[in-house]
Amino acid sequence: MRIATGAALALAVALPLVLSGCAGVSQQKFMSTQQRLSAAGFHMMIADSSSRQSYARGLPQQQVVPQQSRGKLKFVFADVEHCNCYFIGNEADYQRYQALTQQEKVARMQRDAARANRDAAYRWRYGWWGRPYWRW
Repeated sequence: MRIATGAALALAVALPLVLSGCAGVSQQKFMSTQQRLSAAGFHMMIADSSSRQSYARGLPQQQVVPQQSRGKLKFVFADVEHCNCYFIGNEADYQRYQALTQQEKVARMQRDAARANRDAAYRWRYGWWGRPYWRW
């Protein structure tokens, strides 16, 4: 009984790890702009007061814009429509955000190139009409 319980426990622990690893390999997920901003170090501010609400509405929406505040450069991203919030970061945060955006752009280009190569190989092997019916 004890061996069966140990095996069941090992299976219960190992199975989710294996399945999550396979899911990560099979489908690459890309981050949203808000996730990239948070990962870069920007701080999310909820526009819950009237002063914050007017500040967020006065900013260009869905864009990272530089602003001077008390002699320091800060970068602000406003998103009133989706989350009723804005993100504030410094120059180092903005540099990390740009690096993350560039990495994601390269990853998307590689994914698209791999898909194009796969499609071209399929067309080369089977032609434009697809796989012949007698080879199914």
